[in-house]
Amino acid sequence: MSERYFLQTTGAVDHAYRRAGSLKEWQDNVARYAVGNSRLGLALNAFAAPLRYPTGSESGDFHFRGGSSTGKTTALVVAGSCRS
Repeated sequence: MSERYFLQTTGAVDHAYRRAGSLKEWQDNVARYAVGNSRLGLALNAFAAPLRYPTGSESGDFHFRGGSSTGKTTALVVAGSCRS
């Protein structure tokens, strides 16, 4: 994988995802809720995207859709929690 991609903007980009805690804390406080929950399990698989190119896998997307208070934002926060 020799190509690198950079996001260039005119200003600073801030995001809410930061590394904090230990793997054990993440397993106990986040990942355990995905057991038996297909939506959270799918969201957690988003961290595998960087492996697509080196493994020669096909790409794909998914879109969480639904009414208010059905867990869409929670699923995205859970997915973001596994980024390093």
